[in-house]
Amino acid sequence: RCGTAISQHEILTEEYKEITHKAIYFKLPVVGENDTYFLAWTTTPWTLPSNVFLSVNPHFTYARVADPKTGEFYILLKDKANLIENGQIVETFEGKALENKQYTGLFDELEAVREALRGYTHKVVLWKDVTADEGTGVVHSAPGCGQEDFKLGKLLYLPVINPTDDESKFKQGFGELSGKGVYANEVRDLIFADLENKGLVYKIEDYTH
Repeated sequence: RCGTAISQHEILTEEYKEITHKAIYFKLPVVGENDTYFLAWTTTPWTLPSNVFLSVNPHFTYARVADPKTGEFYILLKDKANLIENGQIVETFEGKALENKQYTGLFDELEAVREALRGYTHKVVLWKDVTADEGTGVVHSAPGCGQEDFKLGKLLYLPVINPTDDESKFKQGFGELSGKGVYANEVRDLIFADLENKGLVYKIEDYTH
């Protein structure tokens, strides 16, 4: 009816295939801490305008890592510190120490994002299901784009940014993205370019899964 598909409803006779996506490591400025960023990762950049919170595992060990090239500091899993080339660990702590730490959103200037957030300040929440398998251990969470994120956000009474219409195109209020299909390469490239202009791209690479 709405022209979209849900992965849980895939026909059993269809096999999964390996697909290569552009994965992005991106920076989220920590409020009140100069040159300090959460480092997060995603293979679905179209969800980034809908980011509401970050999730960390309360029991994992995280680190503040100094980048000698830029003088910036990144917060991520201690075991992922090697993602920062020649990075130096300056501090370690359990994930629970990051609870409610605030950060600046990626696309808060967009009209639809402002309206959905209604003054909400982005923050870190604790989630025991965060794994160390992929990414940085700091999980970009968008309740308007994923079932697990939606459930966690609802449990914590957090806002939802729903970016798409019934045809999986961005709704009005999302700037240059409005009217474009979420999986279009043009959307990905526009988002990458926007984040690059804001100085929030750490690295973009091919990722096969």
